[in-house]
Amino acid sequence: MTSFITAVQNEQPNFNLSKSRLRLVSGTSNPELAEEIANYLGIKNVPLVSKRFADGELYVQIQQSIRGCDVFLIQPTCAPVNDSLMELMIMVDACKRASARQITAVISYFGLCQS
Repeated sequence: MTSFITAVQNEQPNFNLSKSRLRLVSGTSNPELAEEIANYLGIKNVPLVSKRFADGELYVQIQQSIRGCDVFLIQPTCAPVNDSLMELMIMVDACKRASARQITAVISYFGLCQS
């Protein structure tokens, strides 16, 4: 009996993620998680400036070009949930304005899903 499942071999055995379009951006909720993911993938996190104004509004600026890149935002919604979620939305907006090719939000803990 023959198997219809075949393994796909990588055409480039020395694939280097540092030259790919993959970018990893960490929010302020859990930078340790993003650092572990970046170490596992062998890439560095994209530098990000995130600060609050005196009236409580949030400012996010991406410090590296992500034009045409696939961006993964690492931001769990742990306490305070509203601030974490709002920071994620502002990071999505910043990536969109920076012309990212694709934006994926990685939410390892979604605090509002409890019933």
